[in-house]
Formats: sequence, C-alpha cells, structure tokens
Amino acid sequence: MAKAGVRKQYLTNWTKSSGGNTTDAVTGATVNSHAAYTVSWNGKNASGTTVGDGDYNVCVEFTESNGTGKLAKFSFTKGTAADAQSPAAKSNVSNVTLTWTPSAK
Repeated sequence: MAKAGVRKQYLTNWTKSSGGNTTDAVTGATVNSHAAYTVSWNGKNASGTTVGDGDYNVCVEFTESNGTGKLAKFSFTKGTAADAQSPAAKSNVSNVTLTWTPSAK
C-alpha cells in the first residue's frame, strides 16, 4: 500500500467498497500512461500469512485527478478448486482475467 499511501485519501469508492481492507494490496498510484497491467497474489496477507479459503474481491479505482474515481470490483473464490473467469468490463477496466490456482500440498 506504500506507493498509493499519499493518494489514499482520494480512493473514496475503494475505501467504501473494501472497508479499507488491504489483505494484500497491490497499488500503483500516479502512472504516466494507460496500459495493461498484470498483478498476482500468492494467497497470503501483507504479513506473509496464508489467508483462509473464501470469497475475495479485486477492487480498482480509476481516477485522473485528485478526486473520487470510478470503481471496478471483481470477485473470485480462493479454495481447493481452481477458479478462472473473464468478467465483463467495468468502469475503465477491461479485458480482465481472474485465475485462482491452488497450491499443491
């Protein structure tokens, strides 16, 4: 969360939607151009502890100014079975693919 900490005050839709939960937040405030991004999550929280199985959300707030932006929220299930989906585009976020692949035990 460190990168976006300075701009967090403007992420009003994200804060309202997530309750400020940053299980393992990946942030990238103040990019210079629009581009495709790939992010991944290893199923652990910011402290490095594996979190429990269940439903999780990916929340993206998009703004081009120091103000509230458009929010895109996508849900997936972390569990013992793989979860792969390609949800419809939302609020300036398109071509999304969410894939959860459980670790071999």
